[in-house]
Amino acid sequence: DVSRDGRGLAFDSDRGGNFDIYKMPVEGGEVVQITTDPGKDFVPHWSPDGRAIVFHSMRGGNRDVFTIAADGSGETQRTRAPEEEMQADWSADGRALVFRVWSSNKSGYLRVLSLAGEGSPRDFSFDAVRPRWSPTGGAICYSSDQGLGVLDVASGENRILVPPSQRPPFPNWAPDGRTIFYVASGASP
Repeated sequence: DVSRDGRGLAFDSDRGGNFDIYKMPVEGGEVVQITTDPGKDFVPHWSPDGRAIVFHSMRGGNRDVFTIAADGSGETQRTRAPEEEMQADWSADGRALVFRVWSSNKSGYLRVLSLAGEGSPRDFSFDAVRPRWSPTGGAICYSSDQGLGVLDVASGENRILVPPSQRPPFPNWAPDGRTIFYVASGASP
């Protein structure tokens, strides 16, 4: 994941023998290990201000969401449910997280969790992977069996933008919040 200022790169790697979170400058340079727990850590995303990273980890036997300061201090476990919580991303103001929840009965949904403790978590009852919050607020893009979609957080309304036949994984917003990039797969021309 590239930080909003375009200067930092966060990634997961097993380069030290265990999957941990690392950061480095985008232009190259020193790679710094951020997490050191023996549990496996995956899918980091920078906070909007570049001061923290959210990721999910297998530390408790199932996936839970954690945040950590970019310097490796202040690690906080954000979820503790028996379901698998994963693939988290920050709201535009850094005050909430969105993540995928996958339960043992093989059903999934998206959850929005306030980091300031404002209200109960809000669930959106459809399965989606790799949710990414718009850098301008209000909308979350995601990939699902229905295709690449956008969720309006306030109304809960979904719109499918790319059909499932193109299998659109890994959606992500352009910095202006008006364009979504994704990787398409399928037969080559």
